[in-house]
Amino acid sequence: MSHIYDVVIIGAGPAGCSVAYNLHKQGIKNILLVDKSVFPRDKICAGGLTIEAQVCLDEMGLLEKVKTHAYDVYKVNYITPYRSILKGRRMEVPMPEMLVLRRKILDSILLDHVKELKVPVREEMHIKGFWKDNGKICGVISREDEHIGAKVVVVATGANLSSFDLKKRSYPQIIGYMGQYENTNFEKNTAYLIYDKDFLPLYGWMFPEADNLVNIGIGGEWPTYSKDKITKYFERLPSTYLNQYMKDARLIGITKGFPIRYTYRIKDIVDRNVLYVGEAGRIVSALTGEGISQALVSGKFAAHAISKYFNNHCLAELAHYEKLVRREYRVFPWFRLVKSFINYKYNWRIIEAFQGKEEKML
Repeated sequence: MSHIYDVVIIGAGPAGCSVAYNLHKQGIKNILLVDKSVFPRDKICAGGLTIEAQVCLDEMGLLEKVKTHAYDVYKVNYITPYRSILKGRRMEVPMPEMLVLRRKILDSILLDHVKELKVPVREEMHIKGFWKDNGKICGVISREDEHIGAKVVVVATGANLSSFDLKKRSYPQIIGYMGQYENTNFEKNTAYLIYDKDFLPLYGWMFPEADNLVNIGIGGEWPTYSKDKITKYFERLPSTYLNQYMKDARLIGITKGFPIRYTYRIKDIVDRNVLYVGEAGRIVSALTGEGISQALVSGKFAAHAISKYFNNHCLAELAHYEKLVRREYRVFPWFRLVKSFINYKYNWRIIEAFQGKEEKML
């Protein structure tokens, strides 16, 4: 080992690219971004970019480029267990309710942007663990036993955390199943969230990727819902709720059993000189399973804390990262209560009365 990086980032998804971009923006350029894959690569995800995610992409100067590849969603239909569609109460903002873009494309856009900044990137590099010396984290070790020195390590590996979890944490998870269908006939620029009584408090979804191409899936709490049970629900979801839009539809791809790990209380996302961002820190909405915006935001916060650390040479600055994330997502603990409420079918009558109903599903 001859060179020691200021920061090594493991994982080049949205969280890792956000860290790299924001570090470069703040003048920290002695960094290395590594990923086990060669981009573009497939990534299992419904691909919904919320308004918060769009704001982050706009800050990075990427929103317009993303929009040229994404599908605009201006309306989201929420279907209750009583097959009613809730009235929308969207505030007027100069952005679509959601953009839908496959992660293969989104992640490549993000990584290409980082490369354009001349940030060193090493693809197809498998990191097998931390490089430790007398209890101190000195960097990372590749599968080929290359030792890469780093003053700070950022873990942005998504759900797969086993080699980098210093405290061996255990967190709840959602298991998702998703299929892609073509030749559909849904209302344009409209997505659906389906709250069926059999898989409350989570939901099924339909996200449009083009006028006649959609992805449909469900998420279920693991291990409450076994893979067999989730498979059964997934198979009947289109025919139960969406059949009128899918008479000529054809299933062209299916993904089974991908995990989404989350937490109600953000903690242990800093350990000495190691920071966990995005899903690696379980910074994912327990209510919706959404994690792209959280990945981008936590990456920005991590870069801010790292910059202050190098300016002041104080580990407490790194610890401040956890405070920033907790403050931003202070609603996370309340999601447990919300999920308990919507878990009971009869409580949806209260929601329907409060929100109002547009129509009844056929």
